[in-house]
Amino acid sequence: MKPIPSGKTRGFNMRILTAVGLLLYVSAANAQPSAYDSWFDKIGNGLVSQGAPEEQVVRVMKRITNLDMINSEPGSWVYEFAVPGRTYLARAESAEVDGDLDEALKNYRIAYGYFSASRFPALYTPERAASYRKQLDCFFKIAQIRNFDIEIVEIPYEGKTIIGNLYKRKGDPAPVLIWSGGLDGWKDGSLDFKQRLMDAGFSVFCVDLPGTGQSQWILEATSERIYSRIADYLKTREDVDGTRLAAYFGSFSGVYAIKLALKDPDFMASVNHSGGVHAFFTPPIRELPPVTISMGMRASATIHAMGLKGLTFNGMFPVVPDIDVVLSTFSGFSLKYQGYLQPHANQAPLLTIHGTEDDLMPVSDVYLLTDSGIKQDTLIYEGDGHMAWEHEDDHQSKMIDWLQEKLQVK
Repeated sequence: MKPIPSGKTRGFNMRILTAVGLLLYVSAANAQPSAYDSWFDKIGNGLVSQGAPEEQVVRVMKRITNLDMINSEPGSWVYEFAVPGRTYLARAESAEVDGDLDEALKNYRIAYGYFSASRFPALYTPERAASYRKQLDCFFKIAQIRNFDIEIVEIPYEGKTIIGNLYKRKGDPAPVLIWSGGLDGWKDGSLDFKQRLMDAGFSVFCVDLPGTGQSQWILEATSERIYSRIADYLKTREDVDGTRLAAYFGSFSGVYAIKLALKDPDFMASVNHSGGVHAFFTPPIRELPPVTISMGMRASATIHAMGLKGLTFNGMFPVVPDIDVVLSTFSGFSLKYQGYLQPHANQAPLLTIHGTEDDLMPVSDVYLLTDSGIKQDTLIYEGDGHMAWEHEDDHQSKMIDWLQEKLQVK
């Protein structure tokens, strides 16, 4: 896509908590984005990849004149993306009634993309939550048309309910890969990859990272306990092989993939795809102009997921009353501070996938694991960024081979 035209710069004065690209804004005076930066391009390219016409996407994004995260009026992020979402959803439903499933699928995909953008990056308001419900409606329609058999599973735990999507492989009970994403990559989507995993001999249980999606928990340093509860549940089912379990956790959830490999004997293997270890969770505080849209969105999504009290917004930027609370909460996720960075005799096999130019999770965290005596296999992609998307097919194929070996899948 062509870059979106820049807006006018306004003055600002703020303290910033930064972790090699994940920048958490902890106070703000008169902050406004200096430009419609590359983050808009990423959102726009995602919509185009879902089938939305590029010219239309550019027009929609130019109508976004108010970046306040809690505003839902015309001109706001949530409103402007939801409008075309509703249009394409109506077209999809009409085509489905007429029996034209190809046309329905095309329009459900575009509607899914727009509703996903509308609720992004977190469910701060009822309007964003409504867009997320529409996103899920579109997702299940897409899955139905593509003949995916998805079971919505509810697991009681700590007085709440874990909600997951179980993709069962046909035939004999198959080993299960527990899948969790990051702050903005939730459990729906990635159907092609899930099909590859099922074709390779796995069932897949997908669940949202705590603090996101349908999760009823806030994001905590000890959130791996939720995944251990899922493992306990899967062991009770007869239609999957709960004795052969693995974890695939991407981005922020990667820290839990490491912890499960080190502490939970139910997991035979674990994949940390671009997760943090220590440096990511213990950034320096400094002044860092100019302000960008991506910084504000990453900041607000993280603070929202952690459930910190007193979060408000100055425009699109999160404002918290106490910087010390942010610092102590975020640094509490560090595996060094939790005492995990040492050899573990009964460690499960661990695979780490990372790009050397990751602007969120520093690649130095990967080397820190090895230097601490933790055993891991690695797929490090020179010059690639967060999640190593430019080498997606390569690391998916190699990861599947690795999982088949560790879980003894023929």
